[in-house]
Amino acid sequence: MALWLLLRQWLVENMSRMNTLANADGLFAVSEASWWTVRFSVDTPLLLTDGPQEGIAMLVDMCCMLPGTAGSEGAALRELGLRCAWSLSSTHPVVCAELVRLGMADLLVATASSPLAGSSLVRVAGLYLQHLLDTPEHVLALGGLQQVVELLVAMTQRALASAQDVAGRGADVKLMEVAVRGLARLGLNM
Repeated sequence: MALWLLLRQWLVENMSRMNTLANADGLFAVSEASWWTVRFSVDTPLLLTDGPQEGIAMLVDMCCMLPGTAGSEGAALRELGLRCAWSLSSTHPVVCAELVRLGMADLLVATASSPLAGSSLVRVAGLYLQHLLDTPEHVLALGGLQQVVELLVAMTQRALASAQDVAGRGADVKLMEVAVRGLARLGLNM
C-alpha cells in the first residue's frame, strides 16, 4: 500500500505540472479501479524514470510471490496488490504498458483461471483484465482474444457452479457479473 501511495504521488507530481490543475477535485475522484483515481489526459506524455520503474517492478514481483489460495493470508495481500496495480494502470497508458511488460497480464490470467483462488481475488483479476481489453497489444499479452473469451466463460461457469440448487440460489453473482460484463465488453469492442 505504501508503494502504491508513493507511485501515485510521483504520478501526481510529474503530471500535474503539465496538466496545470486548478484544484485537487480531479485528483481524488472515486473510481472502480481504485479508492480514488487521478484524471490525466492520455495525450500528456509521461516518461517513467528509474525510481518509478523499480517501484512498479517491485509491485509486480510482490503480486507474483504472494499465494493466491483462498483463505491464506497471502491471498488478501495479493488482492490488495492487484488492486494497486490496476489503480496505477488506469492512470496513464505508459504505466499500463509497463505493468503488462513486467508480466501483470500473465499474472491476471493465472489468477483468474486458478481453481484455488478465492472468489474476490478472481473478481479483481477479472475487473483488471477488462481494463486491458481496450488495447489490442494488451489482449495479445493476455493470450489473445480466444484465451480471454475462454477465461471469461470459465469464470461464468465457476460462478454458476457455486449454486446450491438448480434454481441458481447461492451462485456467485458478483463473479458472474464481472465475467458477463467482460464478455459484453469484448462484444462491443469487436
